[in-house]
Amino acid sequence: MWAPVIIQMGRAADYKSFEAFQSSVKAKKFESESGKLTYESEAKDSYECWAKGTQLPKINGTPVNLNPAKTYDSPYLSMEHGQSKAVIHHSGYHDVALNFGSPISPGTAKAQDAK
Repeated sequence: MWAPVIIQMGRAADYKSFEAFQSSVKAKKFESESGKLTYESEAKDSYECWAKGTQLPKINGTPVNLNPAKTYDSPYLSMEHGQSKAVIHHSGYHDVALNFGSPISPGTAKAQDAK
């Protein structure tokens, strides 16, 4: 749960194919030393994340605000603060919702229904 996670997205128009995007992301170097992961994104932003949450993550040297109104807001991906769902948008296609919440076990759901 405390492991640094990076999700890299890119515009299809910037790459000749999905395989070209994959190759570009895989070619990116990251460093992991003394519990700190450092990564440079496709957009040339520098990310620093610490294992076990010992420090706030940083983007380009600035600590990340952990209490924004929107966790992420772009033309293609949005997340509301406090929600466990991300929505991917693309004109002409149905939205895709990614749910990062904990799944409810069948036993738990029945117990809640009984209340």
